[in-house]
Amino acid sequence: AAPAASPAPPGSSAPELGQAASLGKTRTKEINAVCLALACLAAGILLRYLYIFHWHPAYDYRYSDMQVFFESAQRWLNPDYRQDICDTINPPGMAYFLMPYCAVSTLTYYYWTQFLLSSLVPLLLASLAWDLAGRRAALLVLAMASLYFPFIDYAGYFLSEGPFLFAMTLSFWLLMRALRALPRPAAPLYGGLAGVLLGLAASLKT
Repeated sequence: AAPAASPAPPGSSAPELGQAASLGKTRTKEINAVCLALACLAAGILLRYLYIFHWHPAYDYRYSDMQVFFESAQRWLNPDYRQDICDTINPPGMAYFLMPYCAVSTLTYYYWTQFLLSSLVPLLLASLAWDLAGRRAALLVLAMASLYFPFIDYAGYFLSEGPFLFAMTLSFWLLMRALRALPRPAAPLYGGLAGVLLGLAASLKT
């Protein structure tokens, strides 16, 4: 004969025990998902540091648009320089973005800036995903954006894509804050900042 099932503990029913076990498995899956997303974020930050500072420093890869941006920034630092038609081929934002770093004659600060902006993009995207689609989507976006190679690669050049991506993402993030702040007085502030960031992004790309 089959052995009898062990009785449920006093005060507990079989459905309650099954529900508790199911909740425990769900909680474990959620914790694992959070840990995986945070591990991807940490790995992405490490990859960005190694790529920007050691594997692919932007100064060693100056050609095409990157060379134009870098040389424009150097020329525009000269107060006697007068811009000509060649300075209108590309949007001015990236050259202005590079000017402070060229002025101090070291690109270390530029590398740190690119590292910081590139590392913040996955967090901003995850926050947007949380607002629009919930926690699971936010964790998935955080993991994917942290390891998505183009987001890492952009920061290893004098390309406008890096600051453009950050400015656009931050603009949308501020827009969400403005929409969620309505009708409180903070909404116009968030909305105005979103507009400023959108304008800065537009100055970086054609």
